[in-house]
Amino acid sequence: MNDSRDLNSTTTAKNVKKTITIVSTAIIVAIVSFSTTSSSISSVTMVLAQQTDNNTTTTPTPTITLSENAVQVNATEIKGYKWQINGQFNPDLRMLANTAYTFTVQNPTDSTHNLIIADSQGKNLATSGDIQPGGGSRILNFKTNMTSSGGNNMLGYHCEYHPDLMKGAIQIVS
Repeated sequence: MNDSRDLNSTTTAKNVKKTITIVSTAIIVAIVSFSTTSSSISSVTMVLAQQTDNNTTTTPTPTITLSENAVQVNATEIKGYKWQINGQFNPDLRMLANTAYTFTVQNPTDSTHNLIIADSQGKNLATSGDIQPGGGSRILNFKTNMTSSGGNNMLGYHCEYHPDLMKGAIQIVS
């Protein structure tokens, strides 16, 4: 009788060991699969988030709070035309309410540009006028107020000739 109990114990122990091995292997496979799938999904999501309809990559739009009343704006031609302000391309701007700003706009590119500030309905509030290619420069003076944006304190800036490439939002803050 002793032999059959020992045999049953040994068989049970082997079955438990086998089950633990199978479960452990399944857990490891699941972790590796999840990890690989998760990083693949993250990579695909990142790539998709960076692509636009015309196959160019985009980065999040920086926001600059204008602490100076004199603002240097440069037209650039890096992967398409863009405005460059404080070293950032097409940044969103925060401007203080009831404050006068002077934008000096330079155009070293090979195309005509103009800087336009418009309200949220698209009505032009200020423009630099056309800036000729190859180093032309113009001044745009603009004074913010709380009502210039139709009450929602949001404006925008853009180039009339490249409105989809050279643009940004302006938030008026007190």
